[in-house]
Amino acid sequence: MIKAGDHCNYQGWWYKTGELWVDITIMNRECNVGVYSYINDSVDPRCFDNSYTLSKVKKWKLKPYNHYENGMYEAAPMNSCQDYPAFNQRDAVFRSFMDSVKGSKKKSDEAEKKSKETADKAEAAAAGAKHALSLALSHKTTQ
Repeated sequence: MIKAGDHCNYQGWWYKTGELWVDITIMNRECNVGVYSYINDSVDPRCFDNSYTLSKVKKWKLKPYNHYENGMYEAAPMNSCQDYPAFNQRDAVFRSFMDSVKGSKKKSDEAEKKSKETADKAEAAAAGAKHALSLALSHKTTQ
């Protein structure tokens, strides 16, 4: 049973691939002055450059290259998170990083091949529909 203050040790790796992010940065010139100083002392405003940033405003997944993989190091003797069912941030599975990279490449290649096959089928269907339409139009004009 998990009690307040319980913790576990996770020694592992994770990575994401195939994501495109948009960040926005606004750079402007700001001037400020206190109201009292402006009215009584005719102080000129203090001006300076400033910037504001919004990170990860928009995200696109670049399929078929979008993958999320993670794993624990098996050689790390202090991993204890697999003993806690409430630990769900990462998979509590021992995995090799290099095997994962090879597997991600294989997944990408398979998804790319499947995407190409789907595009070829759609292209063939469009060509068939275009041919049927041209036959129907030619048949209509000959009547």
